[in-house]
Order: sequence, then structure tokens, then C-alpha cells
Amino acid sequence: MTLTMARGLSAHLERLDDLHVFPAAATKVLEVARQPMSSLADMERAVAMDSVLAGRVLKLANSPMYARQTRVSSVERAIAALGFRGTRDIALALAIGGIGSDRSPWAQRAWVHAMAVGWAAKSLARHIRHVDAESAFVTGLLHDVGLQLMITLHEEETNRMLDARGSLDGTDLEDERRLFGTDHAELGAAALRRWSLPDGVSDAVAAHHLRIGRCGVARPRDVALLHVADALAGAVPLCDTVEEVASMAMQHPSAPVLRAVRGVYVASAELLVNHWDRLADFG
Repeated sequence: MTLTMARGLSAHLERLDDLHVFPAAATKVLEVARQPMSSLADMERAVAMDSVLAGRVLKLANSPMYARQTRVSSVERAIAALGFRGTRDIALALAIGGIGSDRSPWAQRAWVHAMAVGWAAKSLARHIRHVDAESAFVTGLLHDVGLQLMITLHEEETNRMLDARGSLDGTDLEDERRLFGTDHAELGAAALRRWSLPDGVSDAVAAHHLRIGRCGVARPRDVALLHVADALAGAVPLCDTVEEVASMAMQHPSAPVLRAVRGVYVASAELLVNHWDRLADFG
């Protein structure tokens, strides 16, 4: 990291602290999670203090991603179904992932894409060895949180940059580094570490635009899963059929790392295609 980038990153993190963008409900969830004697009831109270967050957790627990036999009718039952750790990670991800989503059409698109990547990552992870599906969802949902933070910190500049780019695709991050002295992968990972998200999540977020083999301390399989989930989500608006979406994801250079059969890709693609228009509602 260059001195210029370090200064840029540090300044952005300090501004995030000054603006208090970390939601109060997320802070309470973290406090409960850190107490060894905390119970599911404590977690329920932490989530319920924010009606929007409580609604998001309940919707997600009832979403097709969990394919429950019976509908969960209360936050209490949703938390019981998700478990203490699952609720902690999902509540934090939902609270943080929504940052800046009302700032512009680009911010709303980023939120829908993040939700799609989270769903795709969880769906794929169910069939991949040594990958935790719940952590995969959280990582997928938060992979572009740095971009949402850039929109929050520098709304006009970031929206102009995205207008010029014409898409959310940030494979080439030079424009971000020139504008902000950092890029969204680095900023997002640093913010997640500051906010005590699991190391595996922040490490994968930091590496999600790097090639496998150059992903630093992140686990290659976690990064590969994020790459392929991102490819699945990106393919849905471009393809006419579920088979085409699955094929595009399977062609990603990181796909061989996952060793998943075609049926896994097809099932994940089908989940996204069938619920694409409703993804924003589940967040």
C-alpha cells in the first residue's frame, strides 16, 4: 500500500466514524454477541430495537433461500431458526449492507446486486466442501460494501464515476484510486475489520477483485466462491435462460476451485432468476 493510499484510506475511515454510519442496531447486536452469557432473547431484543432490521431478518428467514416448510411468523421464531451466530452475522450484514442504498439509483442497484451475490454464494456453498453457507451469504452481501460507503461519503463524485463506468463492475479499480486514494475492496474490508466482522469475511472482501493465487491471507476457496457468485448475479440481467446463466458462471476462471457439478450451478441460477424482481424486498 502506497503512502497516498494509506492516507486516503485512513481519512475515509475517520470520516465514517464522524458520520456514525454504523447503525445503532448493529452496534447492539455486536455488544450482545460479545457477551459470553448472552441468550437468544438478548439477540432478539437487539434486533427488535430497529424495526427495519427486524423486518429484514424476518423476511430473509422466510425467503426461498431457506426453503422452510412452514412460515416463520415472528422475529423470535426467526432468530430461533437462524440460531445465535447466524442471527448475529445476518443481522450485521443486513444492517451494514443497506448503508447508502437510498442515495442514488446506483446505490439501489448495488444493494440488489449485493443481495443477489449473497443468495448465490449461500446456494453454491451448500454443495461445496469446507465452506460455511451462512458465512458465504454474509460475505456475498457485503462484498461491495466499500462502494456503498463511497456513495455515502462522496455521493456526487461516486455517482459520476459510476455514470462514466456505465456499470457496477469494478474489475479495474484505477478510477477509484485516483479519485479517493483507495478502492472499494480495500475500503470495505478495512471498515468491516473496524466493525468487528469475522476475519474470513473481511479477508475475502479485500481480495474479491484479485486472481486466485494472489489473494493474500484470504482462503482461495472463499474468494473463488465470491468470484463465481458475483458472476452468477451479473449474468442474470444479460441472459435469457437459467442454463445460460449457469454456463456463464461455470466459465469463470475461479470455477474449477469449487469443483461443483453443473446441477449446482443450474439450481443457484434458477433461484436467482425466479426471484430476481423481489430481491430488494428481502433486504
